[in-house]
Amino acid sequence: LQAKLLRAIQDHQIRPVGADEPIAIDVRIIAATNRDLEAEVEAGRFRRDLYYRLCVIELRVPPLRERREDIPALAEAYLRIQRDLLGREVESFSEAAHTAMARYPWPGNVRELANVVERAVLLSAGRAIGIADLPDGIARYAPAHAAEAVPEPAIEIPTEVHTLAAKGAIQLPGAWVERSWKEVRAALLLEGEREYLTTLLRQERGRVGAVARRAGISARALFDKMQRHGLRKEDFRGPG
Repeated sequence: LQAKLLRAIQDHQIRPVGADEPIAIDVRIIAATNRDLEAEVEAGRFRRDLYYRLCVIELRVPPLRERREDIPALAEAYLRIQRDLLGREVESFSEAAHTAMARYPWPGNVRELANVVERAVLLSAGRAIGIADLPDGIARYAPAHAAEAVPEPAIEIPTEVHTLAAKGAIQLPGAWVERSWKEVRAALLLEGEREYLTTLLRQERGRVGAVARRAGISARALFDKMQRHGLRKEDFRGPG
């Protein structure tokens, strides 16, 4: 593969699959890697001539562990993205959560940070992501004896739900008691979200715009949720 890429760069030509003749190309190539290519060249795993062909203008972006001051801003940016996509009302991180993330070494770099924030936005029960919403491997980097206020629920639990729970009308599978609270909460949120969307889609006969307006979320966020739950608008359209 490296030899083919080198030849395409040098000759400014490519041969499409199944074609008899090459075609000329005029392109600029942007390449990115999280590996030390100089070390890879010395180890014989990356061609030296290809390295110099690609390395015309080099930009080195240090890993997160070497620029910890950027972590809060990046985390907040990912929070806003995921909040809109998931339709949640999470607004920020607690001070202790920010401290824990700044201290964590992030071996998976930016991709790991993005995944952690997405998970936290989904699991958070309040408007601020706290230590309890972070994976244990990151939460242990929080300041010793860090105290956090009990988060204000982002969603008001209806009185009738409390009544049903008090009467024992809500039953959970017995196996759930073997799972952590975070796992159970995430499963309940997803199941409740699916039931909620299914009901709205049925009432609106699959009209996505109407469902999005009633749910108070964007059409894009609704489509993402429908895809996650395997819901199709066509399945809710009545005859005629």
